[in-house]
Amino acid sequence: MGGVPRHLYLGLGLPATATVSQIEALAQGIAERLGDYGMVLVGGDTCRSPGPLMLSVTVVGSAPKGEALRRSGACPGDRLYVSGTLGASALALQRLLANEPLSPELAQRHHDPEARVALGRGLSSAGLAHAMIDLSDGLIADLGHICRASAVGARIELGRLPLCADLMVTAASPLRYDLALSGGEDYELLAAIPPEKESEVLALAEHLCLPLSCVGEVTSPGEPLQLIGHDGLPLTPDNVGFNHFAATEP
Repeated sequence: MGGVPRHLYLGLGLPATATVSQIEALAQGIAERLGDYGMVLVGGDTCRSPGPLMLSVTVVGSAPKGEALRRSGACPGDRLYVSGTLGASALALQRLLANEPLSPELAQRHHDPEARVALGRGLSSAGLAHAMIDLSDGLIADLGHICRASAVGARIELGRLPLCADLMVTAASPLRYDLALSGGEDYELLAAIPPEKESEVLALAEHLCLPLSCVGEVTSPGEPLQLIGHDGLPLTPDNVGFNHFAATEP
C-alpha cells in the first residue's frame, strides 16, 4: 500500500449485441479514469464474449524503495484510523437488489468509488503508519488480515465507526453496523498509526479535505480481534466480511 498506479492491463470480452456507441462510451470512461490517476493503458486482450460484457482489469503501481506499507508491521498501542465513511456501497447494493432508488451519494460510492491514492502516498512517504490495507472485504475481515500478518490483536469501538449519512438515517441499528463492519467495497484505507504520529496524520487528512476517524487500537499478541459495543462490553460480529473462496456469500 502507499504506491502510485502506473499501468493498466485490460481484458475485454464484448458481446455480439454491443453497439458502437456503447463501446465508445466504455472507452471514454476508461480513458477518463486513466487520466484521473495518471495511468497508461499498456496492454491486455479483446475478444468476443458469448455472454454478457466481461472486463478484467489489472493495475500495476510502484512506490519508492522502503516506502511501501504492508499488512505486517502493526504494533501494540497503534491507533487504527479509517478514511472517509463506511457502509455506503453495501447499502447501495442492498437497495439495488431490492429495486429501490439510490441517493446520489450511494450511487457514487457504489459505482464510482474514489481511490485514496493521495492519502496512501502521504502516509507512506512520511513514515506515518506501521501497516495499512484497503477496505474491500469489510472492516472486520480486512483488519483481521493486518492482525494475522502482524501477529497482534485489535479492538474496535462501535461508537467510533464513521457511518455514511444514508446508513444513519435509513437503516435500523443492527443492520447499519453489520453493513459498516462487514459489507465491504468501501475502498477506504485502514492504517495502524503510532500515537506519536497522530497529529501529523490528522494534519495530512485536513490538508486533503478527507475525514479520518480513529476507530480503535492494536492490542498485544495473543489478544483476539474485539468489537466493543456502546455499553463497553465485547460483541461477536455475526458477519466477518466477504470470503473470496466461499461457495456462497456469508
